[in-house]
Parts: sequence; C-alpha cells; structure tokens
Amino acid sequence: MKQFLVLLISLTFTLFASSQKKYPNTFESLKNGGKLIYTYTDSLDRVLLKHGKNSMELYSCSHDGLFIGLELDGGNYFMISWGGHGSGNPFFLDVYKEDSGTKEFSTEGFILYEDTIKGLIVFDDKNKNIGFFTLYNLKTNTYKLFKEPDDNPCEPNGCWEVAALTNAKLKITYKDASDKARTIEYDLTHK
Repeated sequence: MKQFLVLLISLTFTLFASSQKKYPNTFESLKNGGKLIYTYTDSLDRVLLKHGKNSMELYSCSHDGLFIGLELDGGNYFMISWGGHGSGNPFFLDVYKEDSGTKEFSTEGFILYEDTIKGLIVFDDKNKNIGFFTLYNLKTNTYKLFKEPDDNPCEPNGCWEVAALTNAKLKITYKDASDKARTIEYDLTHK
C-alpha cells in the first residue's frame, strides 16, 4: 500500500508539473545595453533585468492576465507599468535604475501623457497625491507635483489632457463645470 501511495503522489506531481505550459520568453532591449526578459507559465509571470553578466528578478506574480511592459526608457532609468485589469483600473508604475536594478520610484495611477524622446511622463497618482498630477523626468530621475484645476468637475484626477509640453512649460486643457474650455500653463523652470 505504501508503494502504491508513493507511486500515486509521484504520478500526480508529474502530471501537474507537465501541465504547466511554458510560453516562449520575450525581451526588450534597453538604451544602455540591458534587457528586460519576460517569462510566462500558466501560473507565474516574471520580469528579469539582464545587464552585462548580471541578471535579477524585478517582478514576479501568479499569472492572472496582468499587462506587464516597458513604458519608457530614459537611458539610465526605465519605467515598467503593470496591472490595469479592465477599464478604469490604474496601473502600477515602477522606475528602476538600469545598471543595478534598484527600484527608484513606485506609484499607482493613470498615464496621461508620454514624451519618449524627452523621457517625460505625466500621470496622476491614485494613492499619494489626490488632486495633483506628476511630471516625471526619466532621464534625471526627478519629478514635480502640480495641482489640478479647482474648477474641474471631474476633480480629483481626471477630465483634462496635456496640450503641450516643452522644457519650459506644461499646458493642460479641460472643461469647467459650465462646459467652458479652459487652459492652464505650468512653469517648469522654477524648482
């Protein structure tokens, strides 16, 4: 009986292990020579950073259909977004230093605007700064908070869009409570 039980457990484990389908790895090259490697099975999603001979796991979770991907590559720093189950659900945004894999910044929010050339991303932060939005500079690993318009009927966090973004200013447009178009410019030259 004991041998039968051992055989049954061994067979069950073998069937379970063989049922875990492994999907081909995919990867994305980073500007400074690193690679993000995505591995998937039916039960586990992983993101690895490979830089030179070093490799480290940045993210791992049970497989549940999350979107995971490179959002922006600023050279020394890069941003991964993950999550976003369905309409209206925010993404988690994580910034890592490429050469070490150190997580430098993490938040949850909606990406509102990206400039891949300048390495800038505008997002609202659902957890930390309700009523504010963030301009993040991936090249310098710095960010600035800006107050959203008070007369925005969708306040907090919504119903406006980035109309222009230069090194000197950020311009957003929105409609106020009376449905009148409004524009606000934010000066980016002051610290």
